[in-house]
Amino acid sequence: MQRGVTAWKTPSVDALGRWQQGVASRLRAAGVALPRVLGPHEEWLLWGEAAAQLTADAALLLPDAIADGLARAARLAAEHGIAAAAIAADAGDEARWLARAQQHVAQRAAALGAMPRHELWAALAEADPAALQGRTLNFAGLGAPSPALQRLAERWSGRDVAMHWLAPAAARARVQVVAAADPLAELRVAAEWCAARLGADPRARLLLVVPDLARRRIHVDRVLRETLEPASCFDRAAAATSFGFEGGAPLADYPLPRAALELLALLSRPLAPARLQALLEAQFWPPASAAGRARAARWLRGRPGATLEAQALLQAFASACPDDPACEALAGRLRAALAAWPSGRLEPARWAEAAALALDVLGWPGAGSADSAGQQALEGWRALLQQFADLGAALGATPAARAVDVLAGMARREAFAPLGGDVAVLVTGAIEDPVVRYDGIWVCGLQADRWPQPARLDPYVPWTLQRRAGIEAATPAGCLALARRALDAWQASAGELCLSFAMRDEEAELAPSPLLAPWTAQVRAPIVPPLASRLRESAPTAVEERVDPRGAPWPAGRALPRGVRALELQNLCPFRAYAEVRLGAEAPRPPQPGISVFERGEYLHRVLELTWAELGSSATLAGSDAAALAALVARAAERGLEVFARPGRPRPDARSVERERARALEVVMALLARERQRAPFTVRAREWELEAVAGGAPLRLRIDRVDEFADGRLAIVDYKTGMARPIDWLGDRAEPVQLFIYALALQQRGAGAIAALGNVHLVRRGKSYSAMTEADDLLPDSKVAFDWAQLLGQWRGQVERLARAFVAGEARVEPLPDACKRCHLQGACRRAELGVGGAAGG
Repeated sequence: MQRGVTAWKTPSVDALGRWQQGVASRLRAAGVALPRVLGPHEEWLLWGEAAAQLTADAALLLPDAIADGLARAARLAAEHGIAAAAIAADAGDEARWLARAQQHVAQRAAALGAMPRHELWAALAEADPAALQGRTLNFAGLGAPSPALQRLAERWSGRDVAMHWLAPAAARARVQVVAAADPLAELRVAAEWCAARLGADPRARLLLVVPDLARRRIHVDRVLRETLEPASCFDRAAAATSFGFEGGAPLADYPLPRAALELLALLSRPLAPARLQALLEAQFWPPASAAGRARAARWLRGRPGATLEAQALLQAFASACPDDPACEALAGRLRAALAAWPSGRLEPARWAEAAALALDVLGWPGAGSADSAGQQALEGWRALLQQFADLGAALGATPAARAVDVLAGMARREAFAPLGGDVAVLVTGAIEDPVVRYDGIWVCGLQADRWPQPARLDPYVPWTLQRRAGIEAATPAGCLALARRALDAWQASAGELCLSFAMRDEEAELAPSPLLAPWTAQVRAPIVPPLASRLRESAPTAVEERVDPRGAPWPAGRALPRGVRALELQNLCPFRAYAEVRLGAEAPRPPQPGISVFERGEYLHRVLELTWAELGSSATLAGSDAAALAALVARAAERGLEVFARPGRPRPDARSVERERARALEVVMALLARERQRAPFTVRAREWELEAVAGGAPLRLRIDRVDEFADGRLAIVDYKTGMARPIDWLGDRAEPVQLFIYALALQQRGAGAIAALGNVHLVRRGKSYSAMTEADDLLPDSKVAFDWAQLLGQWRGQVERLARAFVAGEARVEPLPDACKRCHLQGACRRAELGVGGAAGG
């Protein structure tokens, strides 16, 4: 433009895979006999079919991940010239899976008049490239060309098609190495560098490389927003304009498509309560219905069962907001959509039509498409729906739930980014040649254990074939060569190159990569305070702080809510106890595949109860041989399965139940092996329900087990499903409050002298007991008290103080050390914002 040129020929630049498919289309158009290439969603379906067949008799919950792995392995083998026959000849199960999957996909593709993408290299090498004669093809950023690309060049070189490999320019960047305290500080320092560069030159274009971006994307987004455009942190719908992520994000992650998928899922099958609650928070609903939707979400939280049908949402509207016109309108739309939603098996085109109609009836997209990003997401959804409609030959007639699952899987695989202006900072997770030039490049995470990356062998391709084919990622030497090439490319692609690493990651000390040795590292800490601190410092001086340490007292004589848990939380933090127990601010339980940790705990409790009902004492345990004991536990494990069939609770699938039964056998047998090492005892009580009084308030309890030693003294045993961790038994706010309350209850009943308290951890391996005892050898892995009577009195006094504080409504923000790490109420107590500690330190 500066030279006065008003038009120029747009260069043809494409990614290797799209170029490959584009060449195939051009050759077919020129009359070359090439079958069409399967579309990405078609191919995903076929690999999914293969994975489903292979895993039909295996106890696997993630066949989709296996399908993706098989497809990657097939492409890897094709690119490096590893023959399918060589894979099939291997004795390994994984290689046989790959060979069978390749055969299935090839046969299904042929029936559709197409070929899978991994076969395209060989097909192009055999094709006549006459339609490409006179063209020059330049390949950049590939490093060493794959054997398949080299073979293609050899076949085409004599047919007037020139193929060149472009090497990076000579290194010229100014390099500095930065050491940060931890991974979060490293991101903040990198973001501040971006802000400084853009402040000096708003036209600068920067590249931020975060190798583990898939895992840390949410943190990267938050740090860059707080540093580069803090205003966007207060608008959930605001799109970032100064930075962007390479390749965008899955279409399913954007609000409108995500809401559409959840609405269609609701019409097709029961959903987890957490998904229904999230759906009620979607942005497309009319704003006038916000209060009613919040009440309906609260109502749903208390419903039993792992999944709820659409009728539960209608019931929530009717029960939680019966006189709310906005909610009545939503309920009417949902009833109309349910009535119009087809049943039976339909072709994809029919399901696409039904989906569009149902969403329209439900009022989607509503106000969600008011801005440019929403409009583009809406167009992306419509394009995806059309792609789904075109899957008729590959998918065939299918029921509603399967159709919605396929559509959701396509949305998760469809990369999408709203079109906008050129971003100043591009974020990528790729450690490779950037190809184009940037004003500055910052590369994070260059610790010794991550860069060069460890060798990565594909699990489905035999390792001998991978190394024989020269796949660089399969050997440490190859990974070193890849890292060195990336370093050379970064130096050639920017005027300034910053290479950084974290010195610590939680408790682990980290070392810099040896490839950083030529430069001296500078330790750097973030300069700009976090956004919350900046807002607090900029607040007017008239802002007042009000401490409200006490809530409403608990009614006299009324049993404490949630029993022992109320006092456990009071010990952790009085504010959390009041908010969670008195105000109902509980953390929602996330949906889990298979059997949840809560169901697992209930099942293990029942198995142990039945086991000790039959054993009765350590003498019977000691007299049982291995076979008899295994049979006894197996009977208990079988009878214990009744907990999964209780009324109002959906029964888990058979595979999950069988896995849990096998795990319970292993855990209980391991525990009984430890119980054999104890002093002689009799099990006096199992799942003992009783009542205690603390702080003048009744407490209803259930003690897992009480053992009685030969001299009449008692041991209180509580089952835990998690791993053992260090416990404070002696402090003023000692942690095992549950055990202390059980001891108080037995003392109030005059049950006998207590000599031991212990948690039993129901895990396969590791420490089983965490206990405090009056004397040695009473419980395994126990600590022995210096003055047992004094300690019992101290624990009794602690329980009384906690109960009195709870009854009085004591709600001070006073957490135990590290308690904030596991608390969901940090945004309510504002402890971190007030500068008195936070999630990290408590």
